Amino acid sequence: MIGTQWVRTGAQFINLATQSPNKLQVGHSIQSCTDVVERADTFDLDGRRIVLFDTPGFDDTNKSETEILRIIAFELEKQYRKGQTLHGIIYVHRISDLRVGGIAKTNFGIFRKLCGDSSLRNVAIMTNMWSRLPTEGEGLRRVDELVSLDDFFKPAMAKGAKMMHHMQDTVDSAHGILRQILQNRPMALSIQKEIVDQHKTITETSAGMALDEKLAKLAQQYEQKLKEQFEAAEDARRERDEETRQEQLEEAERVRRLLEKLEEDKRNQARQYQLLQAQFADAERKRDQALCEAEERSRSETQAAEARWRQKTEATKQSQVKERETAGRRRAKEAEAEAVERYRVKEAEAEAAERYRVKEAEAE
Repeated sequence: MIGTQWVRTGAQFINLATQSPNKLQVGHSIQSCTDVVERADTFDLDGRRIVLFDTPGFDDTNKSETEILRIIAFELEKQYRKGQTLHGIIYVHRISDLRVGGIAKTNFGIFRKLCGDSSLRNVAIMTNMWSRLPTEGEGLRRVDELVSLDDFFKPAMAKGAKMMHHMQDTVDSAHGILRQILQNRPMALSIQKEIVDQHKTITETSAGMALDEKLAKLAQQYEQKLKEQFEAAEDARRERDEETRQEQLEEAERVRRLLEKLEEDKRNQARQYQLLQAQFADAERKRDQALCEAEERSRSETQAAEARWRQKTEATKQSQVKERETAGRRRAKEAEAEAVERYRVKEAEAEAAERYRVKEAEAE
C-alpha cells in the first residue's frame, strides 16, 4: 500500500501507474479535484499487488486545512486499526514552480509532523512536470536549490526521505519510482500511533498542533487585516469618500467572515473528528452484527440442510428395507410356487408310471 499525493496532480501519476480504465479525476486548474481519500484499482507490479491512494493536499481549494487533516488522519487511522501500514508516501512537488513560498514550506512542515521523523525514510519527494521546463538542466538546478533549503526538504532528507524525479509521463517512469518505494519496510506513521496507540485527539497530535500554530498565525494576519480595513474605512469617512469607505467595509466584512470560519474550524476540529470516529465505530459494529447474523443464518441453513439430508437418508433406508422385504416375500412365494409345481409334476409322473405298470401287468 502506497499513499499519494498530498498536493495536486497525484491522480495523474496514479492513473499512469495503474493503467486502470477506472481513472481518478485529474485537475487541470488551480482547483483540487480530490476532496476525499480515493483508493485506486489494485494492480500487479513484479508479481506484487499494489494499492495506491490519492489524498487531498493542504493546498486544496475546496476544503479548509482542518478538514483536510481530518480526512487524511481518519483514513490513516482506519487502515492502522485494520493492521495495514504503508510501504511509502509520495509527496509531489512541481519542478515547474518558480519559487517555494512560505505556505508550501509550512504545509510540508505539517506533512513531516504527520509522518514523524522515524517514518521519513518511507517518504518519497517526487518532482514532476519536467516537460514544462525549457531544459532538463534548469530542472536539475532547481533540484539543487530545493535540497539545500533548510526550511523545506533538507531536514526531511537528512532523516531519510528520498527525492525521486518523474521526468517523463510514462508507465516505466511511474513503475520505476514505485519499485524503489516497494523496497521499504512498511511502517506506521506518527499520527496513526498518536491517535490509535496513544489515544490522542487530532488536535493533540504533532500534525494537529503544527496546523493549529499555522492557523493561529493566519488568524493574527486576519485580525491585522481587519484592523487596517476599519482604519482605512474611517479615513475614507473623514475624507467623505463614501465609495472607498464602502469598499473597505465590504473587504473588512469578508475578512471578518474568514476569521470566524477559521476560529470555528479550530474549535470544531476535535469534535468533528470524534464524530467521524463514532460513525466509523457504529459502521464497524453494524458490519460485525451483519456478519454474525449472516453466520447464524448460514449455520441455521446448514443445520436445516443436514436435517433434510438425514431425513432423506433415513427415508431411503426405510424404502430400501421395505423393498428388500417385498423382494424377499416375492422370492419366497416364487420358491413356494416352484416347489408346488415340482411336486405336481412328480405326482403326475408317478401316476403315469403307475398306469404304465398296471397296463403292463394286464398285458401279461
